[in-house]
Amino acid sequence: MRIQHKFRNMYNGLCRFLYGFCGVDEIKRHTQVVYEMRAKLVEKLFQITHGQELFDLYSKGQFQPRKQLRFEVNLTDHCNLNCIGCMHFSPIAPKYFINIERFKLDCECLSKLSGGKCDQIQLMGGEPLLHPSLDTICVIVRNCFPQGKIQIVTYGVLLLQEPSSFWEILHNYHIEIIISSYPVGVNYTEIKKIAEAMKVKLILRGNANNRKQFKTPLDLEGKQNKTKSFYKCHRPNNCPNLRNGKVFPCPIVAYIDIFNDYFKKNLKVSRHDYINIYKIKSMDQISSFLCKPIPFCRYCNNDANEYDIDFSISKKEISEWI
Repeated sequence: MRIQHKFRNMYNGLCRFLYGFCGVDEIKRHTQVVYEMRAKLVEKLFQITHGQELFDLYSKGQFQPRKQLRFEVNLTDHCNLNCIGCMHFSPIAPKYFINIERFKLDCECLSKLSGGKCDQIQLMGGEPLLHPSLDTICVIVRNCFPQGKIQIVTYGVLLLQEPSSFWEILHNYHIEIIISSYPVGVNYTEIKKIAEAMKVKLILRGNANNRKQFKTPLDLEGKQNKTKSFYKCHRPNNCPNLRNGKVFPCPIVAYIDIFNDYFKKNLKVSRHDYINIYKIKSMDQISSFLCKPIPFCRYCNNDANEYDIDFSISKKEISEWI
């Protein structure tokens, strides 16, 4: 028990370090090392306890149920960059724009459950700036969630084409922009000038000159231990995805239908892999659900994670995901 307690403390310390401070740019540059250390600790703890105590760890560190709502949502599935191995499967996705009326209903439902409060909502893709009604979507989200952080996550190339009315909406409705930096010739200096002039918060993430990709290989046969896979993953409780009235723990399971359709595979999603927001009565049900392994975790081979893949454009080959 003393050894188990030791590893629990080390594990929780790493979780607090990574997830408590991951917004700080200096620390984010070292997340690869922390991911690897954390995965090794989970492996050791799993061996010592035979998985019995791993489930209890969700009450601390990364796996503590959140008090406020957090989710990501694809405004588009397709993208005009198409990074290799994108875990939203954008390079192989057909053109798709989120239905505004359906999305509004989803936001209104979640607003009632959360009391209009959110920790963080990220409008993503694909490339969210491709959506022709992004302005309207921003207004909908802020009206449903008067309190909390709302961010557009983009790689930025289309920002210089946006009219001043777009920037005014971001300013008036307190919407932030996060730019994921890639070596594709985006004029970040000019974008910063516009954001500063329009008083819109702009966050640059990553190093465009040394962009690295992260990969979690998919096990097409689903033979991974779902519990161990869950606890070795950095996504649980950090990037739940809202899609058509359902909240999924991560983008992989939320958008696996894109992978299945393109490569003619059958990685199965069951009703236990998501929570239907129209069939629950409280935020606590969402928070608790997101802290536990789901059946789909058996398809993620976190033992074979790759952390240092050079950026390139996808060739739409299945090897990018397995």
